[in-house]
Amino acid sequence: MASSTSTRSTARVVVLALVAVLALVGLVPAVATAALPAPASVRVVPGVKQVSVSWKAVKSAKKYTVQVSSSSKFARSKTRTTTTTKTALAVKKLKLRTAYWVRVKAAGTSWSAKQKTTPTTSSPRYKTGVKVTAAGQDKVTVSWPKYVAGTSLKVVASWANENVYKSGHRTPSALNSARIWTTSVAVSRTSVVLTIPAKWRARIGSKGTEAVYVHLYARNGSKVAHSVTAVGYPSPPPVTGSSKDAVTFATWNVASSTATASIPGRSWDKRKAAVRNGILHAGASVVAVQEAAASKKSGEQYQELARMVSPTYRSAVAIARIPLTGAQSDRYESMGTAGASRSDHILYKPADVTLIASGVQSTRSLARSVTWDKSKYDRQFTWARMSSKATGHQFYVVSTHLEQGTSSTVQKMRKAAAAGVRSFIAAKAKADGQPDAPIVVLGDFNSDSRWTSGPQVDMVKAGYTSATNAASTTRRKDTTSNSHNASKDHGYPVKPYKYAYTGTRIDYVFVKNGSGVSRFVNQMILTSSGKFDERYRGSDHNLQWARIRI
Repeated sequence: MASSTSTRSTARVVVLALVAVLALVGLVPAVATAALPAPASVRVVPGVKQVSVSWKAVKSAKKYTVQVSSSSKFARSKTRTTTTTKTALAVKKLKLRTAYWVRVKAAGTSWSAKQKTTPTTSSPRYKTGVKVTAAGQDKVTVSWPKYVAGTSLKVVASWANENVYKSGHRTPSALNSARIWTTSVAVSRTSVVLTIPAKWRARIGSKGTEAVYVHLYARNGSKVAHSVTAVGYPSPPPVTGSSKDAVTFATWNVASSTATASIPGRSWDKRKAAVRNGILHAGASVVAVQEAAASKKSGEQYQELARMVSPTYRSAVAIARIPLTGAQSDRYESMGTAGASRSDHILYKPADVTLIASGVQSTRSLARSVTWDKSKYDRQFTWARMSSKATGHQFYVVSTHLEQGTSSTVQKMRKAAAAGVRSFIAAKAKADGQPDAPIVVLGDFNSDSRWTSGPQVDMVKAGYTSATNAASTTRRKDTTSNSHNASKDHGYPVKPYKYAYTGTRIDYVFVKNGSGVSRFVNQMILTSSGKFDERYRGSDHNLQWARIRI
């Protein structure tokens, strides 16, 4: 039996060796090597005395050959052949109104299907259908339908529409070069990946607060055309850990009772049930509220709100500790302020988190180096140290409301106040032996995209991430405060105002040392007819909430 098996194995080796020899001398055909496919997605765009060609890269290909011919059969005498290592090429010095055929191949592949085109002086035409989508960390993909004609194309990007387009201008020459970055793209392309410059990532990067705005400018000889403006966001930071690590945080400027007292139908008594409903609807484990005044003059608005959401929520700072004493008020006035206010608070769900420590801190005392507008109050913030009951992980929370105004003094006050908040809570964490614990800062910063070096930008530069950069978002592009027509509706429109691109954001959720944000919601509860549902609309601001991995 063993002898028979050995004989068969020997015979097989002999046969294989014979086949190999015959293949070498050509008597038996060798196994063919699979050819690479022809280049795909070949696009041809005619222009003034030229054609632009682009195609999708062929895997493993290092060089490509492009042929442009006035002969449909690519007769040698009528064909121009060009070799390139790139995947786009402009073939120039062609004749106008003359038909040409174009094809592309990579080494070792067949030719792509030939395409007929005719150089033209036509306009590139106004471009619609432009899209901006996520393409990775600090990257976006810009895509558009193919141009009908052109010799060049520029993609201009920035953080606001007024930076990328000036009304009445079809070229980028009128734009401020310090506020844009420009990428030249082959006019035959239909997409490009843009990497956001490092200097602008705190605004429009994967941790920033604003959208990327893009505008296209095409040219065909002397004729020019631009596009619609498109907006989008880069990919958010990755979400790590498990869903068990997530804690939901919310922030809401609930509008002070004194500010709305004279607005018909918007007094605190008229709104307070909707504020309660809005908070309970969001269901966050930690809620930061602003403009919830605690003084007797304001009717003890915060105290009433705390009672209304109890027992689901508790105040992080004991109610008895919140009101200012006369001595405290005198002290803060002596610091060059109009006095002090304690309207920024933290509510928490004892079912979800454990309160370890908390307090109220003077903002002015942390911003002594800046000149203070003496007509402005010391808006004191609330902080808390907590832990998740699901995991035991500790974290810190801040509720703050920065000063409103446009003067240079107020702008500096906002920046100094935010810096004071950051240094205070970081020092607190370090002193507690928790230097790497997650920190969540929530509140109304009164600073939007107009303030390109405002406190919201400083937060990102300091290592915080805006929670708008979440794996899933709802109404991210909408405004956070409904004051577009406040002179007419006091910030309480019947329906949300429809912005052309993105709404105004002044309310923020920032996180440092977290493990990513899985969900972000700009809470705007509407009826079936698209109107604000008054059962939940308790303020001129919208509640913001985010599910953050801690």
